[in-house]
Amino acid sequence: MSTGWRTTVTRGSRRGGHSRALLALVLVAGVMAGTAALHVAPAGSALPPPPPGCGFTLVSEGYLGAAGSEYLSARAVPVSSFERCTTTVSATGSLTPDDGVAYTNVADNPVTQPLTLTFAPSMLMPVVLLQFTLHCADPASPGTLRLSVAGQTIVQAVAAQSCNGATWAGLSIGLEPNSSYTGIASTPDGGGYVGIVDQGDVFTEGNGAPSPTVTDPTGTAIASAPSGAGYWVAGTDGSVYSYGSAGFHGSAYGLHLNDPVVGIASTPDGGGYWLVASDGGVFAYGSAGFFGSMGGHPLNAPVVGIAGTPGGKGYWLVAADGGVFSFGDAAFDGSAGSLLLDAPVTGIAADPHGGYWLAATDGGVFAYGAAGFFGSAATLHLAAPVSAITPAPDGAGYALLGADGGIFAYGSAGFFGSPNT
Repeated sequence: MSTGWRTTVTRGSRRGGHSRALLALVLVAGVMAGTAALHVAPAGSALPPPPPGCGFTLVSEGYLGAAGSEYLSARAVPVSSFERCTTTVSATGSLTPDDGVAYTNVADNPVTQPLTLTFAPSMLMPVVLLQFTLHCADPASPGTLRLSVAGQTIVQAVAAQSCNGATWAGLSIGLEPNSSYTGIASTPDGGGYVGIVDQGDVFTEGNGAPSPTVTDPTGTAIASAPSGAGYWVAGTDGSVYSYGSAGFHGSAYGLHLNDPVVGIASTPDGGGYWLVASDGGVFAYGSAGFFGSMGGHPLNAPVVGIAGTPGGKGYWLVAADGGVFSFGDAAFDGSAGSLLLDAPVTGIAADPHGGYWLAATDGGVFAYGAAGFFGSAATLHLAAPVSAITPAPDGAGYALLGADGGIFAYGSAGFFGSPNT
């Protein structure tokens, strides 16, 4: 199980996130400010020092593909599992002969291409591909394929090719198309799931409502409609898309957001929903009340999720360091903020009987209050980080979603398949 890191959250000068929440108050009819129950982790705990820059290690994944279109693949592994950053680097690929006699039929040799790499704890790692397109031309003699990214190099031996009439070969560099699965929600009867991919696609398992052909290309989170016949998709830009029986009650799209939206939670009656941004700003729509936010308070780690209370009169926010912030009628039952985490927290789910669960990217699960512990994926060798958690409707279990689409079900949560199989 994950063990965690944390320092105290202090009140300080107000900044955009808080004013943004106030703007949402003005713009959304029926939103009323409430009293925030702000709970702070004990003093004396500490965050690990942030990694310098946007560091990563280039790790070879070998030579892939078949004759005619082959790849040298390398994964960019962040230096810290807590890393959140984007960097643009230069990547160069080349094919050199072992005997020193220059190849004559290899186009774009060497080839150089700028690449933008994005790292986040709950996302798949970037994979750089050096594609070697050959058609029985060079290399007529054995050679070495080299891929260099930001000063790090991996190599792969290439055998001589026999020629059957084709006269060219070429090199190209790019990123493997990697879409991370970012959100999951149980259907109200526990018979299935709906989920979201960061490129906007919705997936369903079990009796999840049919997915649309096109949704928000910035989609980051999803919530089921209480009727079970629809859902809401929230985009990082504050947009909200409603499908089926899920009603549209407004969105933060078009507002000046200081930070991206990272979560959505619906009210028990489906008449409204809350959005939360990574700076802790909360936006309430429809019948959802505004009970406070962390906008305007310095945070030691970004907020990564929101869960509404069973009564709909409050909500919890969770930060990547395990800190939990409760508002309205949300009871504070504890947090992972004083632990030394092995991996960052990525989501929160509410038990309908009280309490809540936190999930970490390494598959660790933390149970608080009346929420029971039903197992975790922390002891498994995960192919991808865990990105989200959803409760079983009866409160006797939960399911974890991996960034690669893997689903792990515990307790009463059913397994109905996963989109990566």
